[in-house]
Amino acid sequence: MNTTEFVYLGSLLMEENDGSKEIHRRIARATGAMEQIGKIWRSKISSTGTKMNIIKAMVMSVAMYASKTWALKKQDRDRLLASEMKR
Repeated sequence: MNTTEFVYLGSLLMEENDGSKEIHRRIARATGAMEQIGKIWRSKISSTGTKMNIIKAMVMSVAMYASKTWALKKQDRDRLLASEMKR
């Protein structure tokens, strides 16, 4: 049996070193994390600063996990920037 891709320590490793699939996967996970904190985000009790700190800690860390190992293409970079602006 030959495996071309697998998840190791939360990061997708592939035979061909194309980071596009991992970037798409990370954006999807960050979107899921954002949905999980939706109640906090819509809360009137928390300040904007607190909400931004929560976003940095719980959403952006999910999106950027292992990002130092990615080989970025322009399309991938644009996708990441668009995802960040969406939050």
